[in-house]
Amino acid sequence: MNQVALWIAMGATIAGCYFAACSAALRSFSRSKLSDLLEESGKSQKLEPFLERTSELVLITSTMRVGLNLLVLLCILSLFESVFEAGEQQLLKYVVSFAVAALVISVFAVAIPVSMARYQAERLLVRTMPLLNISVAVFRPLASLLYLFDPIVRRISGGQTSLSSSDELLTEEILSVVEDHEEDAAVDEDQKDMLEGVIELRSTTAGQIMTPRTDVKGIESDASLEQVKDAIITLGHSRIPVFHDNLDGIVGMLYAKDMIKFLGQNGQPFDLKQVIRDAFMVPESKAVGDLLGEFKARKIHIAVVLDEYGGTAGLVTIEDILEEIVGEIQDEYEPVKDNPSIRKLDDGVAEVDARVYVDDLNDEMRLKLPEDDGYDTVGGFVFSTLGHIPAVDESFEFDNIRITVTDAERTRVNRVRVEVLAASSGDDGNGR
Repeated sequence: MNQVALWIAMGATIAGCYFAACSAALRSFSRSKLSDLLEESGKSQKLEPFLERTSELVLITSTMRVGLNLLVLLCILSLFESVFEAGEQQLLKYVVSFAVAALVISVFAVAIPVSMARYQAERLLVRTMPLLNISVAVFRPLASLLYLFDPIVRRISGGQTSLSSSDELLTEEILSVVEDHEEDAAVDEDQKDMLEGVIELRSTTAGQIMTPRTDVKGIESDASLEQVKDAIITLGHSRIPVFHDNLDGIVGMLYAKDMIKFLGQNGQPFDLKQVIRDAFMVPESKAVGDLLGEFKARKIHIAVVLDEYGGTAGLVTIEDILEEIVGEIQDEYEPVKDNPSIRKLDDGVAEVDARVYVDDLNDEMRLKLPEDDGYDTVGGFVFSTLGHIPAVDESFEFDNIRITVTDAERTRVNRVRVEVLAASSGDDGNGR
């Protein structure tokens, strides 16, 4: 019996190692690398069917790995049955058996498989694909049974649907491929940024890229012809919101080109409300990718962004969307900015526009400022941290970063100085 148990334990260990390696490989493989390997071996037609079964394969290989590990444990218990006498040595038998099983499983079901998957995930999957396909056919009834619990577990854990998870994995895969090609010099930094910008459009909202209400300039609906002409010249925009009383009451959008016919008509009757066009309204939560599609369908370039209470939160233009892809755009009529959004002053020191997004500043200066649902910008982070509107020259420290207000008004912060300090051994981690 002991010899049979030994052989079963050895077989279960080898099989468990195989299924553990496959399970780890299925969770970490690169779709592009797997496609290349299959194409090299003339099996490119097998890629799509395999990808469709990936989640099923993960479930089957994981289940087999657990089952085989339990079998190894039972066999080791059987092997030590004759070594220890009944009675007082029973506890010792279990302790030794579990210790040996833990060692065997740690080496053959964890360490070796994970290492194989880390360095050879795609090659392992290509070589074992026929056996994996057989496993799916044999254990499909078991997989179907286990899938019955999937919706229940997802609801309890509040997890996303498999489609959303699949989309996230695909996005991560694309970004991974781009980074790989960047290392090979096949993709330069600008191309990488553009590709990342396109991918991130799906998760970016209008509220994140809009010009905020505090920076929006408009024209009152009862303005005279001369006032409208002066506003167009002063503001320098081709599309200007027209409002009644205040910006929460935007009644339309004035296109500068529509005013050409009024040139030289000083003193003639003029009603601005007869010239303006309907304003396109969108919520702050509007996905930028969807918004771009609506801009194209409606053949417009600007929209009014509304907050959850129906008030005006800001304006978003097609240029704002394009800047998410290609970076900041400055046309020939736009004045050159004396103060760029992030101006590097020295190593680890920069002057920053308070409207810069925290994640952009983190990327630019390799910082770890916290991102929160309560704010998006550096100015919002300053308000949230201090709890009041700071005055010029007021500063505070967060972790190893000192932030000093360099330009502020009564109701807002305009610019701050960000300085990375030398790490202090006495830092308590919260920096205050």
